[in-house]
Amino acid sequence: MSLRNLLLSFIPAILLAGGGTLAVHADEFTVPVDSTDEYRHFLAKIPAPRGLIVDRTGKPLAYSKTGKRLTVRLLTLADRSGETELAEAVEDLCEELRTVCPSVSTPDPESIERHFEHRPYLPFPVSRLLPDAELKALSGFGEDHFPAVEIQTVITRVYPREQLASHLVGFVGRKAPDQHGPYGRNEYRWPPLQGRYGLEKSFDDELRGTDGLVSLLYDREGKEVNREILKAPVPGKTIVTSVNLDMQELAMAQLEESEHNGAFVAVDAETGDILALASYPGFDPNEFVSSLSLARYVELGNQDGSPFFDRAVSGAYPPGSTFKPFVALAALSSGAISEHTKFSGPPSMWINEHEFKNWNDKHEGSFGVRYALLRSCNTWFYQAAMQTKQDPLLLAAHRFRFGTAPDIPLGKVSAGHVDESLPSNGRLANAAIGQGRLMASPLQMALAMTGFANRDRIALPRLVLQIQDPLSGEIEQAFPERSEPLGYDEEAVDIVREGMWGVVNYARGTGQRAKLEKPRVFGKTGTAQWPSRGKDLRAAWFSGFVDANSPKIAFAAVTEGAEDETMSGGRNSAPLAGEFLRSVYEEPDEFYVSVPDEPLTPEPSFAAPRGGQYAASQSEPGSQARSRSSRDGRTIVGRDRHPRAEPRPQPRRKRGFFARLFGGSN
Repeated sequence: MSLRNLLLSFIPAILLAGGGTLAVHADEFTVPVDSTDEYRHFLAKIPAPRGLIVDRTGKPLAYSKTGKRLTVRLLTLADRSGETELAEAVEDLCEELRTVCPSVSTPDPESIERHFEHRPYLPFPVSRLLPDAELKALSGFGEDHFPAVEIQTVITRVYPREQLASHLVGFVGRKAPDQHGPYGRNEYRWPPLQGRYGLEKSFDDELRGTDGLVSLLYDREGKEVNREILKAPVPGKTIVTSVNLDMQELAMAQLEESEHNGAFVAVDAETGDILALASYPGFDPNEFVSSLSLARYVELGNQDGSPFFDRAVSGAYPPGSTFKPFVALAALSSGAISEHTKFSGPPSMWINEHEFKNWNDKHEGSFGVRYALLRSCNTWFYQAAMQTKQDPLLLAAHRFRFGTAPDIPLGKVSAGHVDESLPSNGRLANAAIGQGRLMASPLQMALAMTGFANRDRIALPRLVLQIQDPLSGEIEQAFPERSEPLGYDEEAVDIVREGMWGVVNYARGTGQRAKLEKPRVFGKTGTAQWPSRGKDLRAAWFSGFVDANSPKIAFAAVTEGAEDETMSGGRNSAPLAGEFLRSVYEEPDEFYVSVPDEPLTPEPSFAAPRGGQYAASQSEPGSQARSRSSRDGRTIVGRDRHPRAEPRPQPRRKRGFFARLFGGSN
């Protein structure tokens, strides 16, 4: 069914249905201008159908349709209940109805009395929207069984993929409850829906449409005897998102299979189009359409994994070692190091009276920046950061837009955090490995990776492609592609890219579980200590990009560990991203991607480190940065090169705060 037909197929049911009563009343009447003793006349607004929200291929993420709910004619019930109080009669009727329709609720007596006092001719609602099974069960009763009951047709909202895109699409709620007081001049036939979260809220004005107007006539018993549409409602606009629904589904499936809470973001590096924006666990937005109770809302919010929390957009995590490519680029571009500069990779270093560890407890030898990236050697990056100093590091963070909230039409978009200064070697060392106070969201990290994918520019995000007229399909507003220049020498970018190639494709790389033959994956693993709600948790990262065009996918995956659970980016998140990419490129037609016949980037070479556990007789040429090793293999940063870094005095003390800020494998 086309988008236009999907939107319009149910409108005749709203406009022409005779109230949906169990007994149809279709007599012809001339609508009087004023009410009489025999008939009561009302004007009511018809809430417009909300517009469609669709993915980039036109698959619906949210649409409107007709729903049914039960109402009671209080005049009829009062006439038949004799001396029984009306509120008691309604309660008895609802109790009987619940044996057939569990969706029936018990209204409070005050609402019944107010409704009967101020608007006795209008139907009194007693149920939520009825599931098909309850409607079918109710159809087995004749009109005489429930003479005071009517089935009212309303417009409702449907989210066909349930939790699949719940944080992205959001949900609606009733703009106001059913009214029971004096009848006003701008009454609605039933409560209209209003965007409360996600795109439903951000584009509420466009999705809402234009309300219609209906003339209604009721007889003495409250039976609707005539309806005339004075103005037909106009559906809301169609919102076309950048999301590929099949990729979104695949991302959610991989997150669920990982058995960890987390997020996965995939972006077209050329255009900035967000192809997948998955946060796990999610929630079913359909529950919010028919007035979610407070108790149920609290129950959902207290479920394991905090399903209302959008980890992809609102989450802020220490990026861990996924920040090292940006540190390497800052060091290269500032001239603090060259591609030939070597630092040693000991198992730990003493900096400012604190022990800073590598994730590997073996000495890795001496090597350059490419090998440092593929091995994710913490102690190498401590030295590189201290030699680079704060200004180039902070400049790189800001050029890749860390510390700035991505400009997308969703609420609570995290800006992460970048320090204003890094005044000590300890702070520099923490920043070098993506710890300390540095924070980033998965969306920020995926967008930052577009800079390395494109080499000369970073793509700015695009979540909505266009807004269309609901009837003609004409584009009323299109959102352009946007990007910003990086301002870095492309040779320096290429050196970092080669290191990221090695992370996934080199024998000693930490991200080999994401390896594909075609296309090649460039990436960076990361594991970060992540304090949350008083608990010391671990977040496992894998981010990077795919060496392909149409689209050139940049991505970020993060999975959260439980308390005291050992996590690693290479073990937990790299396989997740690898399976996602493998599935996409194994079925290129289904996912609208192209697979290059040959690698688009020449395969780089890597020199083995000098000394350490992976020592080789040959090492790449270049300068040797000064550091000195203690007898146990640890490095003490010398005063001559780094004035704030001092040798470790004896005897050994208890580990300090900085020593507890990092660790674990990458």
